[in-house]
Amino acid sequence: MAIYEILASSTSEIQGITCFIIQLFIAEAMFFFHLKKRKRFWLRLLVGGTACLLLGVTLPIIIGQYISGIRTFIVLVFMQLYMWFCFRRSFLDILFCTIGAFTVQNLGSNIQVLICIVTKTSFKMLSTEMVIGFTIVYIICYLTCAAKIKNFPNISQNRVRVLWVAIISLCVCWLLQSWLISEKLDMVMACRVPFVFCCILSLFMQFGLLEQSRLNEENLALEQLIKENAKQYELSKKTVEIINMKCHDLKHRILELEQAGNADHG
Repeated sequence: MAIYEILASSTSEIQGITCFIIQLFIAEAMFFFHLKKRKRFWLRLLVGGTACLLLGVTLPIIIGQYISGIRTFIVLVFMQLYMWFCFRRSFLDILFCTIGAFTVQNLGSNIQVLICIVTKTSFKMLSTEMVIGFTIVYIICYLTCAAKIKNFPNISQNRVRVLWVAIISLCVCWLLQSWLISEKLDMVMACRVPFVFCCILSLFMQFGLLEQSRLNEENLALEQLIKENAKQYELSKKTVEIINMKCHDLKHRILELEQAGNADHG
């Protein structure tokens, strides 16, 4: 089957992936807002975003004809390359933020489904439930997680454990949710609620460990500063003692000279 025939027969899937990528764009913006940008940023943002959207929509559909269940992975790869193309940070730092954005989008999607289940409305990619769910989730996640990125100039430096936690959390959520959809259990509340907590736990671990790592580094730096100050204090103390001894000796020498001068005059 020709590529255009595959795409023509997948209109609803194209709409779904497009909405998914747009949701990710917004989540990525939350996490990358504070990062240092590359030269010609706006041109990179426009060109890269267009390429990311086109390839992210078409390739998963085409490849999905032969291999199923890798849509999220393909979009993740394109998003990672797109953010690296636009922002001047290490590849691992960008991966950390990209995983955070995917987790936030996943959380928003699960919240949207729960709203549909509670209100007994049919699930639609573009709906009032989507706007409400994603707006609430994105605002809370920005204030509690994404806004903290500016405090970490080097996220991945000496924080390999934090990065691995983020990667494993994303893989677990992705695999479990793929299984949920394949078993047609994605609209069952008893299945969706655990995924909401799984996403929250993933973000908590990802940014909690990052914050803990930062505090540990600050404590080590403070301990080092205290040790340096203690050494400086000991050095100053010894210097003062030496000066006092020299002054004492000098005082005695002056007194001896005065006594010798008085004896000569007598």
